[in-house]
Amino acid sequence: RIDRERDLVALGVGVAAVQLLVLCWFGLFFAVRHTAEQCRRDIALLKLRGAARWRLWHLAIAQSAVPMLFGAVVGAAAGLGVARLVAGDVPDTGSAALVAGIAALAALAGAVLAAVAADAAGLPASVTDLLRHVPSRRRGWRAEVVDLIIVLVAAAGLYQSYVTSVEDD
Repeated sequence: RIDRERDLVALGVGVAAVQLLVLCWFGLFFAVRHTAEQCRRDIALLKLRGAARWRLWHLAIAQSAVPMLFGAVVGAAAGLGVARLVAGDVPDTGSAALVAGIAALAALAGAVLAAVAADAAGLPASVTDLLRHVPSRRRGWRAEVVDLIIVLVAAAGLYQSYVTSVEDD
């Protein structure tokens, strides 16, 4: 029974970590998307001046990827330092550090991909569209359905956490 409970805890922590990671990627996507909307004029002016396509992509990716890379390095170092302070001197930390490094690289790669996907929407637009100061077209019914699905999933998660906490008491 103890082995089964340990396996269940290990699986639960892994699933929760993946869910949190995906939620963070969505948050980063929306934050970068909002920032990209603010940079539309700058991209339009660069296009108007004849900047190469790779320079535009470099600008769009670098403004998100550099802080993410810096945050990943600082976060990994701080995480390992705090883990050593909390756990003390543990003799075999090689495998844990390797798994943590792989997880950090996966999180960083997903974050950069989310940022690139958010920036990619504005780069192919024409200069006139980028300089336009009017709001974009009204969202279609598909966006409303996606919003409804997200709200329903969040409600299901809240219900599941409530049921789980009541069962534990």
